[in-house]
Amino acid sequence: ERRQVLETLSATLSSEPATLQAWLQAVDGMDSDFEKRSAIVDIVERQSPANGLPTLAAALQASLGLSSDFEHRSALEAVAQRLPRQAALDAPAEAALKAYSESARRIGSDFDRRMALSALLEAGVHQKAALLGVLDATRSIDSDFERAELLSSLAEHLPADAELVASYRQAARGLSEHERGKAEAALDPVMDRLAKA
Repeated sequence: ERRQVLETLSATLSSEPATLQAWLQAVDGMDSDFEKRSAIVDIVERQSPANGLPTLAAALQASLGLSSDFEHRSALEAVAQRLPRQAALDAPAEAALKAYSESARRIGSDFDRRMALSALLEAGVHQKAALLGVLDATRSIDSDFERAELLSSLAEHLPADAELVASYRQAARGLSEHERGKAEAALDPVMDRLAKA
């Protein structure tokens, strides 16, 4: 019942801090992860773009209260579709990208964590700050397979940037020889561009 009320309100809620704090308290009080995730997706998808980043920041904060890895990942996938894609980022936009990668890091399942981080890349969020956040969160993935899969996907969006390449290689450290080989092979085109720069 609470989620249905929030769903009705979600399209008209203001992005004033007091309003979003009240929304957070209402969501936090829910026991069901399904209903909590649904409320997060509702506000993300129904809010006016003008309310943008404050609403996304509230949604990301609410995602930290999800215990289910699947529901947590699903909430982040919805947020990824609304994150800024422009090259120049202001402080609130950078904070939202950081909050996204921090939230993804809290997901226990390596598979769901990879999917949440991949969603950011697939949504076209490729700024340097976003890529550094993904790489930082990648290092917390224990599964060699999942980490190498994410790195290989990320390499497709990596510009010829020495700092990003160094962070990528740091994230690949500790992988098995086979998985590290896959990650390094995916990086080869970036290294070619870097050598020509």
